[in-house]
Amino acid sequence: LLIVFVLSLNIVAISSITAQSVISLTCECNKYSLCYSTDAKKYKITNFVVKNCENLSFNDVEELQMSWLSQGIGLNLTDFKNLKALKISHSDLSKNFKVPGSQMKVLKISSNKIKQIPNFPGSSKIEKLFMDKNEISIVKNLKNLKKLKLLNLESNGIYYIKVDAFSANLALATLNLNHNELTSLEPSIFHKNMNLIELSLNWNNLKFLHD
Repeated sequence: LLIVFVLSLNIVAISSITAQSVISLTCECNKYSLCYSTDAKKYKITNFVVKNCENLSFNDVEELQMSWLSQGIGLNLTDFKNLKALKISHSDLSKNFKVPGSQMKVLKISSNKIKQIPNFPGSSKIEKLFMDKNEISIVKNLKNLKKLKLLNLESNGIYYIKVDAFSANLALATLNLNHNELTSLEPSIFHKNMNLIELSLNWNNLKFLHD
């Protein structure tokens, strides 16, 4: 049974719904919410509260999408053990955001007022990381992202990148640093990134680049 949820912020009663395989959970603010299953049943959801979703199997959720969360996430993300993709936007993750799930491959946390790249666990499997349109000023904390292939840090306000910031990201192929405040880059900053194919540095304050 595949169930796709579209939830509003004021989430209060799916007590009757059970799921063997929940693949996608989506939360959006101030929109009418319906829950659909593959047997064409429709569950009207009003005045939701996440705590009444006990019958859902969080371990089966593979993708979680949320936006416009003015009152916090409202979910314990560590409950989603098999989460492969997490997408949160237009919210406030500036305090105590922790990366959940050891199976995560795609993390998209754009436009969330984030001030620094979070610490990632050593077992991280993230391949695509989107942190554009935040408030990051220094690039660091990427050493555990050994499988990272795509990194988007566009439109942050980055003015400094540590010389070894990308030294552990040997699989990195695409890096977007457009629309930041960089004035220079260390000469050896990409020496270990032999798979780097696309580097975007438009709309910075760079005077020159080293060979």
